[in-house]
Amino acid sequence: MVFKLGYSTYALKMVDPFEALRLIKDVGYEALEVCAADGWPSAPEEFSASQQDDLAKLASDLGFGSPILFALIDICATGSDQAAMLESTKRKFDMVQRLHFDNSPILITTTPGHSAPEWDSGKEQIRDRQGNAERLLARHPIRFLR
Repeated sequence: MVFKLGYSTYALKMVDPFEALRLIKDVGYEALEVCAADGWPSAPEEFSASQQDDLAKLASDLGFGSPILFALIDICATGSDQAAMLESTKRKFDMVQRLHFDNSPILITTTPGHSAPEWDSGKEQIRDRQGNAERLLARHPIRFLR
């Protein structure tokens, strides 16, 4: 099995996403993860569909494969926070599909989120919320990496 060394724009929050891709390539990385977390310049609420298309083209032109999306989905959100999380997640699903340009699997990475309980007391809740997220994902050609 061959592994490629990649880098995430998560660490480049203050850098324009297009410049971040060029920097990542210039350093010599071969794979790419784009951060779509709230507050990042590449969050789908701030980064338009046309910018997403342009970023996918740049990634391809630079020789990267389709980027993985670091989505930071708060899968353990409840109540009105859960409704907001679901809307945000739908935008992130649209974004990762827009960034995808090759035959690789469409991938999203996340954590259980800031609403997650402590592991020892809440692992069943985390498991259940993960199942809810996976059922939502089942409607899309996306793999959820945890």
